[in-house]
Amino acid sequence: MATIIEVTQPQFRNEIRVYPVDFTDDLLTGITVTSAIVTHTPPSGSGSVAGTATASPIVNVTFGTVAVVGTHYLDTLATLSDGEKSAVRLIVYVPR
Repeated sequence: MATIIEVTQPQFRNEIRVYPVDFTDDLLTGITVTSAIVTHTPPSGSGSVAGTATASPIVNVTFGTVAVVGTHYLDTLATLSDGEKSAVRLIVYVPR
C-alpha cells in the first residue's frame, strides 16, 4: 500500500516546486533507492512530466507550472536496491 501525503500549502499555477519524498521508513538496513519515476494525474486533461532526482533515501520531485486548477496527484514509484518497489502519493492542490 502506498504512503499518501497531502501537501498542506497550495501550489500556484505559475509556481515550480520541489517536493522531497523520503523513503526511509520503507528501507531495510543496507537497502537504498536506486531509481524513481513520477506520474502526474491532473483533475482533467493529460498530466505533465514531473522531474525527479534521487539521492537515497530522498527522491526530489519537481512539479510546475500547471495549467489546470484543482487537485493534482503525483505518484512516485521507487525501485530499491533489493528489487522491491515502494510508492508514495503526493496530493497537491492548485487554487484559482
